[in-house]
Amino acid sequence: MTMRIALLTTQWPGVRTGGIGTYTAETARALAAAGADVHVFTLTLPAGAVVDLGPRVQVHQVREMAERLLAGEDLGDVVSGGLAAQRLLQSESFAQAVKMAGPFDVIEAPDYEALGLGCMYAYQDAATRPVIVTHVHSGSAINRIANERTLTAEDKACEMLESLALQQADACCAPSEAVVRTTRQFVPELDATVIGLGVDASVTPSNDDDGSIVFVGRLEKLKGIEVLVDALRAFSPQHAGARIVLIGADTRRTDGDSMRAWAQSMLPSGNVTFTGELPPAQVDEHLQRCRLVVVPSLYESFNLVAARAMTFAKPVVCSTEIGTAELVGPHGVTFSRGDSTALAHVLSALWPDPARCRAIGDQLRQRAVEHFAHERIAAWRLAFYQQIKQKRLQLPSLADLRASVQLPDVLTPGRRLLKALADRPPTPILLFGAGRHTARLLAEKKLWQSRGHEVVAIIDEHPRFADGGTFLNLPVYSITAAIKSTVRPIIALSSDTMEELFWQRAEPLRHAGFTVLRLYA
Repeated sequence: MTMRIALLTTQWPGVRTGGIGTYTAETARALAAAGADVHVFTLTLPAGAVVDLGPRVQVHQVREMAERLLAGEDLGDVVSGGLAAQRLLQSESFAQAVKMAGPFDVIEAPDYEALGLGCMYAYQDAATRPVIVTHVHSGSAINRIANERTLTAEDKACEMLESLALQQADACCAPSEAVVRTTRQFVPELDATVIGLGVDASVTPSNDDDGSIVFVGRLEKLKGIEVLVDALRAFSPQHAGARIVLIGADTRRTDGDSMRAWAQSMLPSGNVTFTGELPPAQVDEHLQRCRLVVVPSLYESFNLVAARAMTFAKPVVCSTEIGTAELVGPHGVTFSRGDSTALAHVLSALWPDPARCRAIGDQLRQRAVEHFAHERIAAWRLAFYQQIKQKRLQLPSLADLRASVQLPDVLTPGRRLLKALADRPPTPILLFGAGRHTARLLAEKKLWQSRGHEVVAIIDEHPRFADGGTFLNLPVYSITAAIKSTVRPIIALSSDTMEELFWQRAEPLRHAGFTVLRLYA
């Protein structure tokens, strides 16, 4: 009998380059090719975006909380209960969508955001409900500690939900021993089966070499960007011909400044390119052309970018003690985690030797084909699902879960905006940034609507809005289009992680007479 599998993610698979979304897309394709009936559940796609996972994978879109409010649903006070309350509601929304599309044999969701928690409590008959699997990716606690963020009450609540998602699952799987060891620091009783992530071994290896060194990932401490920058400061002056390509979204440093701005100030401008986040096809182009790929992460569960580079026969340089080191095995080039001097020495020894780079790349491609090809991993995963079907647990109801979770009283994005608008007369508002933070803000619209304020549009420079478009039913304008308007509404920077970058990008708006509000400065 064909196994019906539901895979859950808030990252649009095949649209963004985030690890969870990429994993979901690759796993869905592989399981479908192995004969499973695969359904992917994700948030409503942005205007113009298309998820194409092949004819045998069905994609379901789950409405954001803001969309539900805009449609007139009454969600009670949960929207003002902070991020943990909103994630709990989000998991319930996914559970409702899964139940409507079911029945399923297996439901799998990542530990991050506790997305599968709602499904665990939505089925009361343990004998007939689906097997629920939590995939150990890289939880909020790992991200917080690696990025040196102070623990808040909201963090504690979110991390508690993720811990429940691991503890209450019928089974857990993980892509590496490294991420299991790290996660056990926060969930000591974690029991997880290690199953590597699959790669498309049918891709053609690349002989192109433009001399570039490529990094792909968020520009943050967790991903080792500070280690890489320090290493490049020692490496680049001695190797002027080396091009450095840094692909990924900006984040804030612990001092609140832009990580990208800091990196740009530290590195020579002539041979370093910051691309921002790119769609998967463009990332592939850089991987195919490069000389080598570097993964300097402090923590990493697996790294699908490195796996993809291996299929293109490119050498991978990575930190020890992370999941990527298990991926590359004895053929990869490693350096002591967090040691920028060691990384500089490795790059200085490897980059000037294209023949050695090609030889290492060939060995890594062979390893990817033999150990991580989709067919092998899909068969392994299906056997794992079949094995755990007898392990269903009896769990309490959603109402019991809600009653047991202590949600903190926090300064939510909506409350921050209301505070910033204090003593101002009713006014139209533009939100700068069409992303998850804006969705959270719009979910609390009743807070400022009660004072006469109204969000009328969004400003975003992402290429997908080059021809206009909408986000959560609101029009999206470019900075230029906003300046051309004769109206001067207040602009609120809608990001907790990229506010400094948004502030810099909003400089033309301030010069044009707009009032720009920062919610986190």
